[in-house]
Amino acid sequence: MNIRRIMAFGLATTFAAVASFATLASAAETSTYVGADYVGSEKCQECHQKEYWGWKETLHAYKVQEASPRTVVADFYKNNTLTIGEYTSKMTEKNGKYSITTLDNEGNENTYPIKYTIGGNQWKQRFMTEFPNGGLHILPVQWNIETRQWVDYHGLAKRKPGEKGYWAHPGRTWNMNCSGCHTTGVKINFDESNKSYKTTWVDEGAGCESCHGPGSNHVNAPDKERFNTIVNPDKLNFSMGVQVCGSCHTRGKSLDGKHGFPNGFRPGIGAKRIEYLYDPVEPGGKRFWMDSDDSKSHHQQFLDYEQTQHAAAGVACWDCHSVHGNGMANKFQLKQPGSTLCVSCHGTPKIAAGKGGLSHSIHDFGNCVGCHMPPTAKTAVSGDIRSHRFDVLTPNVSIKAMVTKAAKGDKKVLAFFGLQPSDVAGKNAARVEAKLKSAASVAQENGKSFKNMLFGVQPNSCNGCHYHETTSPWALDEEMKKTRRIQAKR
Repeated sequence: MNIRRIMAFGLATTFAAVASFATLASAAETSTYVGADYVGSEKCQECHQKEYWGWKETLHAYKVQEASPRTVVADFYKNNTLTIGEYTSKMTEKNGKYSITTLDNEGNENTYPIKYTIGGNQWKQRFMTEFPNGGLHILPVQWNIETRQWVDYHGLAKRKPGEKGYWAHPGRTWNMNCSGCHTTGVKINFDESNKSYKTTWVDEGAGCESCHGPGSNHVNAPDKERFNTIVNPDKLNFSMGVQVCGSCHTRGKSLDGKHGFPNGFRPGIGAKRIEYLYDPVEPGGKRFWMDSDDSKSHHQQFLDYEQTQHAAAGVACWDCHSVHGNGMANKFQLKQPGSTLCVSCHGTPKIAAGKGGLSHSIHDFGNCVGCHMPPTAKTAVSGDIRSHRFDVLTPNVSIKAMVTKAAKGDKKVLAFFGLQPSDVAGKNAARVEAKLKSAASVAQENGKSFKNMLFGVQPNSCNGCHYHETTSPWALDEEMKKTRRIQAKR
């Protein structure tokens, strides 16, 4: 299912609901945004303190922050170098000021002061510097929080100075590629004549008006007009509402090819819908697993979700996630923790009590998330983001992918199994699979991690669990077949 199918679903709702939602959307288009400007989340706090302080607990509030001892979490003191090839970048702090010494777009060494941080509260932290023309560039080192490691980011690992994708290239500015989702109320202010930026924004992070639209009309309206001067995504029709989340939890390019976000998107405005502004990446491309259509890359949750029965049935993002707070003391802002959330809609008394047996799962502990939201994507390290397609990825999906890659002589797959290209050359798929299956038994006995290897091939739900990390996918596939045969006899 793509964005256009979700739009079609919105049109298929009952006439009464459509009429009601259309009235709200019309009010949004005529009253909410005419002459409205962004006022900032601090202004919203004056009347909405509970929502404001709940939002301050979320990651949305801290996408971008000024670099300071309070906001920098990376190690600039001890583990503060990253060597790629023959060059070593160095990260330093002096008197509360942070800088990174690395190679510029011409290949010359420079020391860049850090002006802003990106993230740092959960997975990773990146760092921005400002060039003389006002362009903000993300420096070529990233700090992974869980592993406490520096890694390359659009630097020397895969690129050379001067290349289009290199961090300091004029086309790699944060202003053009990221600002619309990392801040609220951004005005890029790019001057084509001298290639300069005078970018401004109202909130550092995804603030209140990222989801509710510019609020000056709302702030200044008399009480009886307040309702019609701000957007509440939950009160829009389904297809318009979920686009508010989808406008940032996606990946692609604006239709003019200039921006990495749907520049100009406004909540609740029909003429500013995502598909009129943006060309998202599609399953089948490099950002998805070829054999399952699950996302490989982060902030693509909406693209996964579009393919699901949840989207078809009208289950919105906020049916699962708390939008104004951390939720039930977990880092994903869920309304209930883990599988408890799933069984609140899908469960039976037996499943809710952890006694589902073989009626649904091959396990008796009912871990919905482990099977239906396997780790498939990467933001800092492989598998730190879960799929939002809600499909079980069986071991057979990985088996097919491994066979295909091995038959093509993929060196990493063959090396994992201790095979040479000559071992599979000229063999059909069945014979290649037989070779891999036999070698997999040896790999299992030696405790090799199929989980890690499969993040370069095609993950599955079973090997994605630490309990089955070292189990052969063929053994897991046979166990599933055995279980299904037992189920069929009941």
